[in-house]
Amino acid sequence: MNGMHPAQRVTLNECRVLFALKTAPTQLWCLCCICRTALAVMPEEQRQDSESDFKPNLVNSVCYLVEQIVQLGTFGVNYVGHPFNSSLSENNGMAKSLRISSCFLALLLTEAVPQLNESFGLVSI
Repeated sequence: MNGMHPAQRVTLNECRVLFALKTAPTQLWCLCCICRTALAVMPEEQRQDSESDFKPNLVNSVCYLVEQIVQLGTFGVNYVGHPFNSSLSENNGMAKSLRISSCFLALLLTEAVPQLNESFGLVSI
C-alpha cells in the first residue's frame, strides 16, 4: 500500500496520540493561567459577564493571541517531512505560509499597526 511496515504505522499512530494527550492539557493549563493573569490586571470597566454582547477586552485579546501562537507552533512542529513529504525547506508554500503568519502575528503582538489590532477587536496589552 504505502510501503510502511504495519508495526511502523502503529508506532506512528501511538506517538501522535501520546503527543496529543501530552500537549493538549499543557496548552489548556497555559491558557487558563494566562486568562487568570489577564483577569487580575484587567481594568474594571473592561469586565463583562458571559451573557453580555462582545466587547474587546484584555482577556479576549490575550487568549486570541496565545491561541494563534499555539496554532502556528503546532503547524510547524507537526509538519511531517521526509520520508513522507518534502522537507519544510523544500515545501515553499508551507514555509512561506508559516513566515507570513509569523510576521502577521508579530504585527498584532507589537501593535505596530493600531488599525489592524482594532479591526481584530484587540485591546492594548
